[in-house]
Amino acid sequence: PNMALDNAQYDKAEIDTSLKTIEAVNGDAAKVVVAFVVAGNPHRLEWKLRKVDGDWKVTDLLSVTGEWALSQYQCE
Repeated sequence: PNMALDNAQYDKAEIDTSLKTIEAVNGDAAKVVVAFVVAGNPHRLEWKLRKVDGDWKVTDLLSVTGEWALSQYQCE
């Protein structure tokens, strides 16, 4: 599965034409919401980040469309 794209088929041209992003930073925490359409299906993802030693690290990835969060899986 391609979780970074909400399990959508990768079609760069199609994603590029519909991609919208919103960013919000609050101190050492940030959120990036992305929305795009692939094969007529809308997708919306939320990336949560935290600044650690000056670098931004992903703390979670949520699919608003698919109703899942990366944090619900055992990842190592």
